[in-house]
Amino acid sequence: MALAAAELVITSFMELVVENPPARPTAAPRSLDDDRRAAATLAEKHAPQGSRVDALLAFAALGGTFDARPGARGGGLRLSVAWGAPYLGGDADLSLTVDDDRTALGEVRTNTWSLGLRPALRFARAGWLGTIGLGARLGLARLDGTAFDRSIARGRVVAGTWGGPLAHANVGFTLAHVTARLGAEVGFAWRSVSGTVDGRTLAGVRGPWFLTTLGLGWGT
Repeated sequence: MALAAAELVITSFMELVVENPPARPTAAPRSLDDDRRAAATLAEKHAPQGSRVDALLAFAALGGTFDARPGARGGGLRLSVAWGAPYLGGDADLSLTVDDDRTALGEVRTNTWSLGLRPALRFARAGWLGTIGLGARLGLARLDGTAFDRSIARGRVVAGTWGGPLAHANVGFTLAHVTARLGAEVGFAWRSVSGTVDGRTLAGVRGPWFLTTLGLGWGT
């Protein structure tokens, strides 16, 4: 009886001292639907965004260097877009420039209307945006000559198409959907329009051009 009582005491004491180990929770098995949802979420996260309008700007232009005379001024409208990848984009613009040139026999006014198409690489960060790229510009030009003395010279009008490749760079920022951008463009008129004064080519749209722009408008 004493031995039985001792075994009962020892057994009760051990049950109080030694705790049963907690049961390990078993993870719920992943279903095929869970895997599909996870794959769809990952694909949506890394999928390229669709094309979107990035900005609509009105801009002023200065420079020109039409026929190496940096006096053209003008302006226009520009639409900027961002393509599927965040670093790809471009813009298109409609612009007008006017350049007055004074010669020995009279004055020549050169008006241009052009469309610029400019794909670009985009570098965006915290509201700031920089772009660089190549493109082309095509348009119409009209040269109107006015003689100082009509008894010795007569003014004429010359009109035609012009165009050529270009390189461009822009930098700007957007704050509360208001965007401002400063840009520069250089190009070469492979197709030119030119006029002569006293037998010499002194006016027109030919050779290299340089244009600076400052735009202000709506942006995303």
